Amino acid sequence: AFFQRLIETLRERFTYDHVLWSYGIHHQNESVSQEFLQHEDRIAGQVGTWFRSSLLDISPYERNWYQHREYAPLVNARIHQLGERRKILNPEFHQQYHALLEVLSNRSQLDSENQLAVTYYMLLQDRIDEAIRHFGKVEKNELEEQIQYDYCDAYLDFYLEDPDAAAKKAKKWAKYPVDMWRNRFTNILAQVAEIRGETASVVDNRDNNQQHNALASTSPAFDFEIESGKVKVTAQNTPDLQVNFYEMDIELMFSRSPFADRNLDGFSIIRPNSSQSVAVSGDDKGNGTAEFDIPAALANRNVLVEISAGDQIQAKPFFASSMSMQTIEKFGQLKVADANDKPLPRVYVKVYSQSNDGQIRFHKDGYTDLRGRFDYVSQSNNPLDNVRQYSVLVLSPEHGAVTRQVAPPAE
Repeated sequence: AFFQRLIETLRERFTYDHVLWSYGIHHQNESVSQEFLQHEDRIAGQVGTWFRSSLLDISPYERNWYQHREYAPLVNARIHQLGERRKILNPEFHQQYHALLEVLSNRSQLDSENQLAVTYYMLLQDRIDEAIRHFGKVEKNELEEQIQYDYCDAYLDFYLEDPDAAAKKAKKWAKYPVDMWRNRFTNILAQVAEIRGETASVVDNRDNNQQHNALASTSPAFDFEIESGKVKVTAQNTPDLQVNFYEMDIELMFSRSPFADRNLDGFSIIRPNSSQSVAVSGDDKGNGTAEFDIPAALANRNVLVEISAGDQIQAKPFFASSMSMQTIEKFGQLKVADANDKPLPRVYVKVYSQSNDGQIRFHKDGYTDLRGRFDYVSQSNNPLDNVRQYSVLVLSPEHGAVTRQVAPPAE
């Protein structure tokens, strides 16, 4: 009885004595024993990072053994797993994630708060399918973290390709008085608006990513492909295009850079063989497409097509080729035929080699025989055992040009 009165008196005076409280074990006093064990690190340190019992509760958060951290942004270099094991390249996040796993491994089962934490850490690793699966195990009514739940829910709606659902959830918090959370939900609404075709807006002027996205959505941009002499352009914010055509000397370009896919340097300072202005058909902002043919005078020539709009310039080559080339790498031979699969003799072939140390040298040239065949490997002047690959140009005045990079024969 004296012990009980003494403990109550010290509690009223906010005084704690570890040795005195240890007598709660001797007197089998549950409440005093609970307070004593909470302060007895020799025992608390042996039961793991998470423990629940009638006498002792261990919380890694209350003991500051573990705290959730926010990574904004954490941009991973790889989206897919490389090798047999997944690797986290950011050392700080690697340590944090494994600290979370250590905490969770001490639990017999994960509650909704744990599942929400796992969802966040899966998203940080771009493990989207796993994040969606863990989030499906979260019961919202079991959480105190309502705003965090709704944000993850709306965020995952983008991966589920349901922006309307994301917008509906974000509207609830769009006027929340805490700037950080209000901006996040408002940014969701802005992204949904952009998906619907509206102009991107900046929610937080301090967020460089948002500013860059807004500027990118209003900047001129285009891409184009050339198929069978027809140029097809897709554009945004580009009402008009300036198009230049340059006739190319394929053999000269190939000889200068035989292993470069495109050697286009210098064309912008040469007067084009032909120029024209092309209007983009679409909305009034210049979002749409355009199609046009290569000029008839250049239709059977090797042409560089250069398109410019604003400060954007793109150039792509068009090879007027009506022949096919088959390579038999095992024997170092190629075969050239016309559109009707008829062998083409006396077609010029030029070959360069690249050694294992990167050195490039002229290898050989010649003409196809009556079978349309040419041995692009055999010659007596240079050793062949150090060749990494060959670059081959096949050039015909009537049938155009073809370039290809091929591996050396295995033996």
